[in-house]
Amino acid sequence: MKHLKQISWDISKKSNPQNKCCYNGKKRTDKYSEPDNIDSILEKIYKSGIEAVYFLGGNPLISKNMSYVLSEFKKQGIVTNLVTNGTKLTIDVFEKLKDSGLNELCVNFDGIEENSISIHRKDKYRLIINNLKNIREKFGERYFLNNAMDKPQISISHTITNQNVDSFLHFARRLYQIGARSINLGFIFNDGNKKKKNKSFNFCCRKKENILLSLEKAFEILSAEYKDMIFNIELRPVYIKYLNMKYGDNFRYKTSYTKCMAHQDFLYLEANGDIHPCNVYSMSGIINFDLDRYMNLELNIKDVNCLSEALSHPRFELFHNMYEDAKHVDATNQTFVPIIICNNCFVKEDCEPCPFQFYAREHYLECEIAFEYYIDLYDKIRDKIIVIPEDSVYILDLQFSRIESKTVDEAVKKSGAIDLIGSVDWKTFQRILSLQKKGLINLE
Repeated sequence: MKHLKQISWDISKKSNPQNKCCYNGKKRTDKYSEPDNIDSILEKIYKSGIEAVYFLGGNPLISKNMSYVLSEFKKQGIVTNLVTNGTKLTIDVFEKLKDSGLNELCVNFDGIEENSISIHRKDKYRLIINNLKNIREKFGERYFLNNAMDKPQISISHTITNQNVDSFLHFARRLYQIGARSINLGFIFNDGNKKKKNKSFNFCCRKKENILLSLEKAFEILSAEYKDMIFNIELRPVYIKYLNMKYGDNFRYKTSYTKCMAHQDFLYLEANGDIHPCNVYSMSGIINFDLDRYMNLELNIKDVNCLSEALSHPRFELFHNMYEDAKHVDATNQTFVPIIICNNCFVKEDCEPCPFQFYAREHYLECEIAFEYYIDLYDKIRDKIIVIPEDSVYILDLQFSRIESKTVDEAVKKSGAIDLIGSVDWKTFQRILSLQKKGLINLE
């Protein structure tokens, strides 16, 4: 039996207010809005050796079982992460979460002006702001810091939409003032995403370049002003490397986004007990994914002795077969991304996009932006000679001691390639740039 490491769990589908972009929309809020056989579910989670649980929803803070479940997971040493819209996050609720052993708390906050918080159906701007400020005043700023020892660590989740993209700089500055030091930045890009039904929030991929350029201007300012503010960005990892190279070290990516979660010893558990390899409901209408056929293979937690059994169920087998077929179709049609970039990308081990939702070249525009930057930089420094200062000799590994006194071109050149991208060892080139930035090598 395969080992299952982490799950996302909709412990409640109830929300307050209903998020317009939530995958648990009105059609999916049914009588199973919250499980009643909670101890049985917990036992099946324990048997599977789960290491981490991510609570989604709905709003998990509405769940009558939340404190109990967190306390039980704390006893088992299971890491917990909870996502909430912040409307119920009072001082008392935060203290209860803290005492129950929650590790990470992510607050969805998608605008800073009162009239821009329209992803949530009612204006909750002041309520969320005041809740965060009250927590900081009561418990101190240490819960907002990156890599904080005190738990739960608080971060902000922000979705870039057509309505708030121009106010991002102001948004980030405002959150910094109230203590936030970590922002998880998501996007509504894909035409294939179910969120497309909310036309006022979505912007098509044709506008993606302008959106990225606008954000880069904000990133440049923010990275200069706030060295301790971290942005976890849901874009391709090579683009995040590019941002760090240009603007500082404020930018991160998480493989929970950049790599297919269905291939990472993961599953998604609904409040009604249904089990999935990922959130397949976002794939309604997606090319190469037959949702009706998939849903006919019913799989519920009541049908298994432990969650790990789900990994070998016919539903999961069908999903993975469709996954491989989609990758093959995309690659054959050369729409899965410019193949040459993927083959030579220096962070490809951290990048496995979902082929159902990321299939067109425009979905990977940020990769091309990043490589254009690296190619231009390569042309500028290819004739520079690599010099290793004496105090760096013992820090660097054997690979870099061998390239001293060579030109950058000699250090990264690969033979036999018929194009520029394929002729460069971009992983070595990236490391040369990184070491130069740290002052461990010089280019003369």
